[in-house]
Amino acid sequence: MARTGRSREATTRRVRREALREIAIKAVAAGTDREDIVRACYAVLADLEEETGDAYEDPSGERVLELMDALTGFCGSHYRI
Repeated sequence: MARTGRSREATTRRVRREALREIAIKAVAAGTDREDIVRACYAVLADLEEETGDAYEDPSGERVLELMDALTGFCGSHYRI
């Protein structure tokens, strides 16, 4: 999955957790591989790291990490994608 201007935009603004989740659910339903979405998430985290110095402490970074957890199953069954 190639990075787009949309992934760059997600690094510079605060994105609601559920909005990210809904995008991922629609992408998976459309046939996008979960691993491709996870790779895109890593790219967003790298951009956040450059911009903020600590992607893991940034609220947007936390939301991206939560999405990655939902995609990989590292969460409760009710939140898995």
